[in-house]
Amino acid sequence: MLLGKINSFSIWLIVLGLSIVSIILIGGYTRISDSGLSITEWLPVSGILYPMNEAAWEIEFNKYKMIDEFMLVNSSMTLLEFKYIYFWEWFHRTFARFIGLIYLIPLVYLIISKKILRRYFYNIFLIGLLLAIQAIVGWYMVKSGLT
Repeated sequence: MLLGKINSFSIWLIVLGLSIVSIILIGGYTRISDSGLSITEWLPVSGILYPMNEAAWEIEFNKYKMIDEFMLVNSSMTLLEFKYIYFWEWFHRTFARFIGLIYLIPLVYLIISKKILRRYFYNIFLIGLLLAIQAIVGWYMVKSGLT
C-alpha cells in the first residue's frame, strides 16, 4: 500500500511542491490582472498586514497614485478597483512568505529529528537556494518597476 510508505519528509516535499505550483498560478493571475505593482513598498514583516479600514486604504491608494503605473496607465482607477488589484498582489506576497515558512519550519524539525537522509541534503539546499533566488528576483522586479 502506497500510503504506508509516506513519511513526514515525503509529506513535506509534496506540500512544498503543491505550494510552489500554487504560487506560480497566483503569480500568473497577479501578472495578467495587472496587479503586480499595486503595493508600493517592500515590507517583509509588516507587509503581511492587510488594510483594515478606509483610512488605511486611502493611505495605500495615495501611495499608488504616486508611481508611474498609476499616472501613465491607471489614472482613472477608483479605490474599489485598486482594492481588487491590491488584494492579488498582497495575496501573492503573503503566500510567498508562507512558502518560506513551509520550507524552513519543517526543515528544522526534519533535521533535528534526523528524518532527512544525508544524500538528500544537497537537493534540499538547492530547493531553498532557488526559493531564495526567486524571492530576490521578485523583490527586484517590484523595486525596478517602481522606479
